[in-house]
Amino acid sequence: MEPVHVKLHMPLTFINLEGAELYSDTIVDQARKNLKLRKNSREYKNLIVQITGDPREANKSYEVFAYAIETHMSGMKNKFADEIFRLVME
Repeated sequence: MEPVHVKLHMPLTFINLEGAELYSDTIVDQARKNLKLRKNSREYKNLIVQITGDPREANKSYEVFAYAIETHMSGMKNKFADEIFRLVME
């Protein structure tokens, strides 16, 4: 069985990568705004590291998006991941 993260990237092979990036950009940015987090804040960076394990992933919305869904579904508490999941489910 493949990890959730890998499955979340699979649709990217069937659709325009630019469109997928725009969707993940929109969701990640809206989640950040809903939680009133600045891109350069320590709290935001800490939440990203909790989700991805790597601060360099913060600029890759499609990675943050996939890791956030995986984080939420694993039951790990992370308010940013939870907000991303909530927005996707709307």
